[in-house]
Formats: sequence, C-alpha cells, structure tokens
Amino acid sequence: MIVFFSSNSPHSTSTLVGIPESERATVKANLEQLMLVEPVINIATQLALIISKIARLEIREWPTLLPTLMANIRSEDPSKQHRWEINNHC
Repeated sequence: MIVFFSSNSPHSTSTLVGIPESERATVKANLEQLMLVEPVINIATQLALIISKIARLEIREWPTLLPTLMANIRSEDPSKQHRWEINNHC
C-alpha cells in the first residue's frame, strides 16, 4: 500500500489523521509552549520528537514553527536555546 502525504494528495494528512485543522493548530501551539517550560529533559526530548514528526508532515501548515525555533535558539536565555537545540537533533 502506498500512502502519499502531500497536501494535494487524496490521502493528505488531514484525511489520514482525521483531526480538524483547529485542533491541530491548538496542539502545535501547545507543543511550542511546552517545549519551553518542561523541566524534565527526557520529556522535553519526547516533545521534540513529536514536534519533528508533525513538522515532517505539516511544515507548510505550521508557519510559526521555524520563527519560534529560530527566536529561541537566538535567545539570551540558555535554557530556551538548549530546549530548541534538542529539536534540531530529532
């Protein structure tokens, strides 16, 4: 079975996942915030993996991800830098 993930495919991510766009946007926004405040590094790493998996499928529908990523990597706050650098390695 071949599965296509492009947005113009009959099997786009919204069809495969079945989650409305409004809920997907909420999940993405919450993941961005959780990545900054999660104190346990193992959980932060898992959040980074989730972010990277979603981004692989929906980077075009997640316009805030790359600006947020870059802003936090360039931040003066070392904890923010470290959290988002984890995401670069996933």
